Amino acid sequence: MHRHSVTILLMCLSCAGITHSFSQTDTLRRTRSSQILSTLRGQFQKHNTKISTVEIDEIRTLDAGPFSTTNRVRFLVVARGVRSDERFEGSFEDELFGIFLLDDSLFSILRTIDIIPTQRWGDYAVKIVRYRKDTLTIHGEGVGYGDQQIDKRYYLHLK
Repeated sequence: MHRHSVTILLMCLSCAGITHSFSQTDTLRRTRSSQILSTLRGQFQKHNTKISTVEIDEIRTLDAGPFSTTNRVRFLVVARGVRSDERFEGSFEDELFGIFLLDDSLFSILRTIDIIPTQRWGDYAVKIVRYRKDTLTIHGEGVGYGDQQIDKRYYLHLK
């Protein structure tokens, strides 16, 4: 019986260590996440000062590629910014979607590619459909009904 107790105690201690390391990782992740969100919030607020809540909807890695003169990795980010009370008060500009190019640290915005007002308040999504070479294609539509569709193509001219 004593042997089983020791085994259970060791398992609990090792689990406590694992939990502790997850907790440290979560703290680091939350800190980084809040820095990214703060940076994105600043970009949204250039278009509408009422924007306070920011969520990241999608992150895509842009590989420098085998023929690139730089080895930098960059990221395409699709984010949503909305006023804090999330109530519709007549302006679709109070809910924005942004497409951003971030550096390899995910803290510095290299370029704001576009800021798009929602087409359906609280029921809209924008996603990256394709990225090839320097061409980015996004698609937006109402989540509930698939209406209010937009398709946009951007030429990024990355070096």
